[in-house]
Amino acid sequence: VFTIARYCGENRGRVISSKNNNWLFGFNNGSIEAFYAGTWLSMGRESTEEDWQLQSAVVDLDSDTFDTWNNGNVVSEGKISDEMKLTVIGMLSVGGWRKSGEHEHVSSGSDCEIARVLVYNDALGDHLRRHVEMRLGMMYSISGIAVSQYIDWSKSLGESIRNHPNIARTSA
Repeated sequence: VFTIARYCGENRGRVISSKNNNWLFGFNNGSIEAFYAGTWLSMGRESTEEDWQLQSAVVDLDSDTFDTWNNGNVVSEGKISDEMKLTVIGMLSVGGWRKSGEHEHVSSGSDCEIARVLVYNDALGDHLRRHVEMRLGMMYSISGIAVSQYIDWSKSLGESIRNHPNIARTSA
């Protein structure tokens, strides 16, 4: 999962979450870098920033591992135990969170903007994840990623880029 989003006002609840599972991605209760998928992967850090955040996570159910990033920097990583394994996001909710039938006071809505949400059905490897992050960073001017850095990174893959046709196709 990759998102480009930001808080932009006083209401700072969830921004990207699930309507039918207790799952949230990136933003929660005034914090950025917050990730919850059946259990806390990262409780996040309180922030008054209104800058765009490029947040990403890879959950590999085959190896029972997870990794989360904010603007290309590792936020959390670890193993997923059977009791904490949430295998589906559920119905994606953007802009806040409230289960249907609940009263307004239970809501966790946000003043926010969301530019992009990408959800892949497979766990991306490090090279492909980095490729997506760098391309999104350049597209939305996040993390100071310059085209020259991306080209240098692509060249650093050398011959191994042949093992990554999705990167090779778009990095030329």
